[in-house]
Amino acid sequence: MSNCIGWQSLVLFGLTVFTGFGGKFTKISLLQTFMIGVLGTFLMNVLRITVVALIAFFAGRLPAVIFHDYFSVVVTIGWLFFFWWFSYAFVLEERS
Repeated sequence: MSNCIGWQSLVLFGLTVFTGFGGKFTKISLLQTFMIGVLGTFLMNVLRITVVALIAFFAGRLPAVIFHDYFSVVVTIGWLFFFWWFSYAFVLEERS
């Protein structure tokens, strides 16, 4: 049985939105942050699947399955940590 993080990463992103937006931020910066998150999560998944396909082509099925089932979780969590750091550092603006 395979563990596919593709759809789960979008759900995990959605859950972090509820906790990450806990502050007084401008509506436009919240919208920008949300759009960056959705698009970034989508692109991260496209890149992840591309890497799985390349690994399968060049190294075989087993390394691709190992990357897909285990390292993909690390990539997704790494993306979410980077996304929230970037959002709080550069995108989100507090209301005055």
